[in-house]
Amino acid sequence: MRGLLKGCLWGGGLLALLQGGLWWGAGVWVFTSWRGQAVHAWPVDAVTGERVTEWSLVRNPRDGMAPLRQTPYDCGGYVLHYALGLLGRGTPLEQTVALNREKMLPEIGVTPETMVRSLGELGVGAAARTYRGMSDEQATNTWRALLQMNHPVVLLVERHGYWHYVLLTGYTAGGFDLYDPMLPRAVAGGAQTVDRNGARPGNDTLTDEQLLALWDKVSVGGLYERMSVVLHPHEE
Repeated sequence: MRGLLKGCLWGGGLLALLQGGLWWGAGVWVFTSWRGQAVHAWPVDAVTGERVTEWSLVRNPRDGMAPLRQTPYDCGGYVLHYALGLLGRGTPLEQTVALNREKMLPEIGVTPETMVRSLGELGVGAAARTYRGMSDEQATNTWRALLQMNHPVVLLVERHGYWHYVLLTGYTAGGFDLYDPMLPRAVAGGAQTVDRNGARPGNDTLTDEQLLALWDKVSVGGLYERMSVVLHPHEE
């Protein structure tokens, strides 16, 4: 996201929208609808009834998906590129970045509804939603259930000093795997980030508590609090 989204949303851009009464008219919350409900327990195997404690969006976690280091302000385009690659819908990075850039709002940047619109133009269904009102356990169980249904989940968090998008790519009993395009470069001047989670998908793994703490840092008077974008790969 641009600046800090607190350099972006927190700044004059958001206040102008709110004071001008344009926030609702801009349709930001139109896209926060959701088809599902909170999930209250870990996903279980339909046959054995046992808890599914490990899941990955790809059976071969590497599958040619290198964790690329983003260019400035382009985390949204990078996570969408990675998500679509995991779904087998390879889309050129230049295209996902350009779709988001052309919709950036001045002084605000890329909003969750912008990502939904970009995905729609690529023929991929998606929904943005706030998880306000859900407990931490309900939120993390919902993410696990969505991942098990092969629905990539993008979260708006505060990390690296910025409001920033990361992509959930799987989970284990110890936490969530994710792709964070803002991790340090593996090699100075190189195109890829460091890889902190080895054979797991993405490039990092955080405990539930670590991820929730980053997620809970994001809020502007309640707006953008606990936000996610969920891809529905079988819907257009």
